[in-house]
Amino acid sequence: RIECNSTVFENAGTSKSEGVEIEVQTKISEALQFDLSASYGEAIFTEDTSLGDKGDNLPGSADFNVSIGLEYGFALGGYDAFTRVDYSYLSEYYHTVAEVGQASGGYGQVNLKTGLNIGAATIDLFVNNLNDANGFTWVETVWSAAVGSNRAYRIRPRTVGMNISYNFD
Repeated sequence: RIECNSTVFENAGTSKSEGVEIEVQTKISEALQFDLSASYGEAIFTEDTSLGDKGDNLPGSADFNVSIGLEYGFALGGYDAFTRVDYSYLSEYYHTVAEVGQASGGYGQVNLKTGLNIGAATIDLFVNNLNDANGFTWVETVWSAAVGSNRAYRIRPRTVGMNISYNFD
C-alpha cells in the first residue's frame, strides 16, 4: 500500500493454501501421446487483518488451471515428424483482496506445432494462441495521495513462427 508518496509495509497475518494437482503423460498408441495437468487450489486468509477478513482469497491466486496436449508422431520422407495441439485454461483471479476492478486470467488458449527432425536438426512451425484469446496475466492499480497508476499485462496475441534448432553432440 502506498500513502503520502511513501511505501508502507503491513503484515498480512496468516494464510493457508490447499489444493490438489494431477499430471498424466501417457502413450495412447505408438504414435499418439496424451498430456494432462490440472490443479485446483484455494489460498485464503486464516485470520482478520487490516488487508482482508478471514476467508478472503489471497490476491494473485487463480483457483483452477488446466493444460491438455495431444502429440502425433509419424514418418515423413524417411524422417521423424510430429504434430501437436495444446489447450490451456486459467481461471480468474484478482490483484486485490476486495476482488474489484479488472480480473486477470479467465481465458483459454490453443497452440499448434508441427515439425520435422532431420538428423541433429529440428525444424518446426507453430501458431501460438490460435484462437487469439485476449486476457490479462496481471492487472494492478496503485494509488497514492498524489498519483494513481494502473498497469496490466496481456497474453501474447496470435503468433505464427518457425524454430530451427541443431543438437551439437
